[in-house]
Amino acid sequence: MPNMTDPVIRKLLAQQKIRWAVLPDGRQEALIERRTRRLFVQSNGKPITRRKTPNPSSAKDFRAAFVEHAKDIEHFVPYMYQDVRRKVTVGFGHFIGDEGEALRLQSRFLLKPGATPGLDLTDAIKTDFATVRDSLVPNPTHDKFADVTLVEMSEIDAAMLLDEDVGNALDDARRVFPAFGTYPHGAKLGILDMLFNLGRPRFENQFRRFPVAVRSRDWRTAARESHRVTDQVGEARNRIVRDWFLDALAEEPEFVDPRAR
Repeated sequence: MPNMTDPVIRKLLAQQKIRWAVLPDGRQEALIERRTRRLFVQSNGKPITRRKTPNPSSAKDFRAAFVEHAKDIEHFVPYMYQDVRRKVTVGFGHFIGDEGEALRLQSRFLLKPGATPGLDLTDAIKTDFATVRDSLVPNPTHDKFADVTLVEMSEIDAAMLLDEDVGNALDDARRVFPAFGTYPHGAKLGILDMLFNLGRPRFENQFRRFPVAVRSRDWRTAARESHRVTDQVGEARNRIVRDWFLDALAEEPEFVDPRAR
């Protein structure tokens, strides 16, 4: 990073003779133009585009954008319910794997206003988890559990839990794709949606060609291979993710090795 206290550099900045480059880890670096300096993405040797303004694909707001997307897709449900895969879920699509996980969320739950006076919160959480987990109601939808549950979560607590879940998915994305920070905005959103929805183990078990396409920055193939079966997500969500990868393709067109021409 240039020394911003240097008088020469300060003068160049004042004259706006400054450009930006995106480093392989996703950070932006202000560069004084030098003909001899070139940076390359480590994964495939593709030249990093220099821009007069910071590259929007590396902006930190993609996480906030994804949180809003998750809220729109998942919708807020204050009580435990069965999702389409009959998994116990609460808030904005937070999966509860077992009773222990439900109890770890105790500080986020409150008894419903109509609950029996003096009912123990811990017992109520255990009862709700067992009721929802063992339910055989056909075609489960969240409203079918509104009157059979005893505890609920505020929307604020659910939003905090969602932010934690997004953070975990983001950590997984960076582990699975070390160059994640350099990807275009749409690619980041698409990858994050898949890991948030599936979790890393299911993602790695079910997808083979998609990770190869992403690591090759082949966004056209990634758009096609991002499709999930309809019992995991609806087609509307599949289209959103596909379009994100096509946005990535528009931002970062397919790389052609000059040596192949």
